Amino acid sequence: RMKFDEVLRAFTGEFFTPGGDSLESFRTGDGGYILVYRSGAGTREYRVDGEEYFVTSYRVLDASGRPTLTAIASEPDETGPMVVPRLLRVIFPGERRSITVAYSGMEINVPVSCSFTLPKSADIFYR
Repeated sequence: RMKFDEVLRAFTGEFFTPGGDSLESFRTGDGGYILVYRSGAGTREYRVDGEEYFVTSYRVLDASGRPTLTAIASEPDETGPMVVPRLLRVIFPGERRSITVAYSGMEINVPVSCSFTLPKSADIFYR
């Protein structure tokens, strides 16, 4: 389950901020940086690309160390003044669900048309 702002951030490649979590570790590896934040509810891990300086993955682990959410961003594209990922994937391993978004092109602040394909088994609710 995700809140609306979390879904919006996932579709734009903006990962969740640590909030009140405290930085547990910072290290380098695999051409980038790894930041680990801890809170009472668990751990959040960010992997940052060392060349483009954008978050390539984000993981949330529960208090026992099991991943509850994994988000992956790849195919960086320099769009205007920023680097944005063209491929995003959010995985909920415990629920065996995932969302994948692939952008064929990127432009900032221009009208967008898009379409979604829902699985046949999806429940649709109109409000």
